[in-house]
Amino acid sequence: QLNLSMATNANSHLLSPSPTHEFGSRWSALRAVLRASTQVRARSEVTTVEEFRRYLEEHKSLSRLSVIGLDLRDVTDSILAVPVNESAFVGCEMDPKAMSHVVSNNGMVFPSLDVFPYRPFRTSMYTADELMQGYDPARKGSFHHDTLDSKIYAYYNTRRQTEQLPVLDFLGQRLHDTAMDHAIDVFLKSRRSRAISIMGGHGLARTDAQYRAVVYLAFHLTKHGFLVISGGGPGAMEAANMGAYLSQQESDACIDEALAMLASSPTFRHEGWFASAFAVKQRFPSTAESLGVPTWFYGHEPSNIFASHIAKYFSNSLREDALTFVPSGGIVYAPGSAGTVQEIFQDVCQNHYGTTQLVSPMIFLGKAFWSETLPVFPLLRALAKGKQYDTLLHLGDTWEECLAFLISHPPLRYDPAYVAPPPAIATAPAQPAAEDRQDIKRPRVEKP
Repeated sequence: QLNLSMATNANSHLLSPSPTHEFGSRWSALRAVLRASTQVRARSEVTTVEEFRRYLEEHKSLSRLSVIGLDLRDVTDSILAVPVNESAFVGCEMDPKAMSHVVSNNGMVFPSLDVFPYRPFRTSMYTADELMQGYDPARKGSFHHDTLDSKIYAYYNTRRQTEQLPVLDFLGQRLHDTAMDHAIDVFLKSRRSRAISIMGGHGLARTDAQYRAVVYLAFHLTKHGFLVISGGGPGAMEAANMGAYLSQQESDACIDEALAMLASSPTFRHEGWFASAFAVKQRFPSTAESLGVPTWFYGHEPSNIFASHIAKYFSNSLREDALTFVPSGGIVYAPGSAGTVQEIFQDVCQNHYGTTQLVSPMIFLGKAFWSETLPVFPLLRALAKGKQYDTLLHLGDTWEECLAFLISHPPLRYDPAYVAPPPAIATAPAQPAAEDRQDIKRPRVEKP
């Protein structure tokens, strides 16, 4: 077991400010400490047949290579001709001779587990088109009956209602969610944008003023080069991904038109919820990137279709960890309920104890909601007293001030020795000399 505090002290040079630590995933900073402390030998990975062929041609060996999710039946002779010690073939289709060669030479073969309606060993995240495969807008209830998304949820929901989840199902789900972790990490490492999560309730209607505010905020965050992340579902989550999606338009004037197109189906419980979203995408084509991180644990809530990349999890706890762990640039909290409050305190633990080596902004949209309806902000202000993140807490009513705060407050490198500056001492204003004061009664002096 690794004592992380000792590792941090021993490898403090790894945490000096750099583009990776300032703008990338929080995982990147933490992994640097873990890798140096445990001195793990590096492994290479390939996830396409083209990468596999290039690696084989260059190295003439597959030793210590991880090969994930590939059909390798056409390259059997190549595998048999090279060293394969300490290699790992994960979820690949292979000729039995190639499998035997790998296993007998100190390599590993993980079976593809083709018994589920999902692929446990994925090499990428989902897209909206993949999850919506089979959807027929002309058929009522098509999402719940025809789509891949709903078929996976139906299978998952049936299995989790058994008295004890079969071990194969448990294994398949954990492997799948690990693949989602890995896909997010690869995605973020290939981008230089600072990641910002926007949290909020699934019940926020498309016609609500706060929904509109989230769309505007996400639109302008993306315009400023941030990568927007959401919980991937409806409500405030959809607003975040839609704002990012529309950001390729020249101005935010498109937002009100898009909201008008969605108004007839204000929540995901309305039949036209998907059809109106597809209409917006057809009206405003876009390749803008954003990330949605939904879960089949709440599978009755559909994934929104505005996120360009969707990392959908089975385990909600792992999904929540990704949502709060990944956004190094900070998190914005729109009004929500218990799930949003859970995310707030998960986030504040990371800032309070410096478990990710970064301290990131926490922005609360809606002063009355977060100080009166659910008075979380006063509690956090008291908890943060004397801590680094006290300066990164913000409570606002408009998307403009939230945007300005995020731009002007980048994340900080965690400093365990941080000491808060003493509060400014208020001093009384200097009093004018007695002869100059007008409030003092003076004896009347008669002129001679």
